[in-house]
Amino acid sequence: MLGYFTKQNRKGFCNGIFGKILVVYFFAFFWHSFALAGYSCNDFWCRDTKAGLGGYVDAIGINGANPSLTQGGAYFAVHFRKWQEWFSFGGSADFGLGSASIKSTNATDSASTIPNLAKSSLHFGVSGTLYAGLNAYQLDTPIFIDIFVNFRSHIYEVDSKMPSNILLSLGTSLSSLQNLNDTIGIEYGISYGYIVYGEYIFRNYSSYRPNPQFPTNEHKTNDTSSRINPNSHEVKAFIGLFDARGAKASLYGRISAIYHHLDSSRVVAFDNAPNVYYPRSQNISITLEMGVGF
Repeated sequence: MLGYFTKQNRKGFCNGIFGKILVVYFFAFFWHSFALAGYSCNDFWCRDTKAGLGGYVDAIGINGANPSLTQGGAYFAVHFRKWQEWFSFGGSADFGLGSASIKSTNATDSASTIPNLAKSSLHFGVSGTLYAGLNAYQLDTPIFIDIFVNFRSHIYEVDSKMPSNILLSLGTSLSSLQNLNDTIGIEYGISYGYIVYGEYIFRNYSSYRPNPQFPTNEHKTNDTSSRINPNSHEVKAFIGLFDARGAKASLYGRISAIYHHLDSSRVVAFDNAPNVYYPRSQNISITLEMGVGF
């Protein structure tokens, strides 16, 4: 299915969809005069549920090698949290579609470090987080101290030879939300995660003839996994505004910054090359999200 998108379609997707997301975001943001989704409480519990659309831009630097990569796209996200005076739990999930742009393909440390890459690639991303912890302050002005587990993956087109990845991290976070006045509330947080498991998946097509009596070749996908070494980390920070007027459905907006430091992967044999691995990399991602709370 990914092969359906041509290079022209990919370019139009990035420039069109991501640009429209930003235009809609800022239009709604200013149109509602910064009255951005409030949480609801009873005598024992509070609940905060959100669903929104966002856009993202990633800048990826690869240590000891050149290419440098940039990627961007759009995503859908859901967030849920429930808490009382001393305990909280919740989760979030998002999935999106975007395009990666590869500026150069010359590996300086080893000719076989990275397979020959295409100049662009469509990719699909998915992420999910579960967290639980303490409410260190009050029911209506909580301060959350959580531990969390996060799963994240990016899947790239086979033809690009850009390795897909899987990351599993454990970490801790500090966050809060509170009303600034009767109209506007603010939420913010920071988290650190240690990546306990990660791998790159190098993918390639190969041709084979299932029946020697017929001159018809079929294609299959060859996958080779390369485990990411242990020195890998992630840091995330976000800040946002929400409507504090207690409406059943109202807008929210948030901006996030995510930093990934991924260690190099282990050497594997792939695509007729005996010493393929993915070098150490640093990734900075900026996301802009808006949606509805209910």
